[in-house]
Amino acid sequence: MTAFIQALRILRSARLSLVLAPSALILGLGDQGMAEEPLVVPIWSTEIPGPGLKPGLKEKIVPPADVVERTTDISVPNLVVYKPVGATTSKAAIIVVPGGGFRYLTTDLEGSEACEWLAKRGVLACLLKHRCPTHEEAVPAAGPTVDAIESIRLVRSRATEWNIDPAAVGFLGFSAGGQVALRATLATSASPDSAGDLNARPDFVMLAYPWGLADPATKTLRPEFELRAGLPPIFIAQAADDSASLPQGSLGLFASALNQKVPAELHIYATGGHGYGIRPSKAASTTDWTARAEDWLIARGLISPGGQSASAK
Repeated sequence: MTAFIQALRILRSARLSLVLAPSALILGLGDQGMAEEPLVVPIWSTEIPGPGLKPGLKEKIVPPADVVERTTDISVPNLVVYKPVGATTSKAAIIVVPGGGFRYLTTDLEGSEACEWLAKRGVLACLLKHRCPTHEEAVPAAGPTVDAIESIRLVRSRATEWNIDPAAVGFLGFSAGGQVALRATLATSASPDSAGDLNARPDFVMLAYPWGLADPATKTLRPEFELRAGLPPIFIAQAADDSASLPQGSLGLFASALNQKVPAELHIYATGGHGYGIRPSKAASTTDWTARAEDWLIARGLISPGGQSASAK
């Protein structure tokens, strides 16, 4: 077992996709008091459908210009699964979708760091590494959305194995990942003339500075992101001075939720800009958004009051 774990660490450091037999993916969630090495689980067990898939790419880290890790050339979409730290009463699972403008994924700032934060609060957290890059496609989010939809199905299919409630599976999407999470929700949820794909429908959606929701010319919500009745609850965090993800997009989405009686909560902060993830900053007012998100999860019964699991405090 020690040799296996060491080999797994080597593979992770090389940023390779690890393909394991189903029997090797059993997490044994529950009573360990310390974080374990996350497992990488391929999303697709069959041929990966289009669009925007470029087979044969070798996943790599883009040379960083700052302290953010950027991963690209992903042709085998996968979930990196972080089990809850310590004993927990939570049965929730959250799929974290990083941003990156569909050119790359910010896999630490908006990925692994968010997953570790959630795992310490008793949540099974899954980092979605969807196909990338797709920014030159007609609809850059189309392929990633297909991967996001399949990731919900995958997590639900492992509910017993991973000790989660299949009715407590949601998204946390950052920037472009927020757009992906929203598109996946709209594509699978109930509409007036269809029951939707309920097996792939998230039970809740959390969005941090979702990108591309507002038309830059009119500063209004794009029609394809208008909500409809029956959608799952939505939490939104946004900075007013964000010039990349216009705050009018989050405002319009919240207004649409109110109009359709979709449960929604919106926090707009005076400063913070774009791409802050969960990292604290003395120069921004967005640093308490994770506390507000935690309150929202508690209010919905998805995590216990106090947030952290017993061994993670």
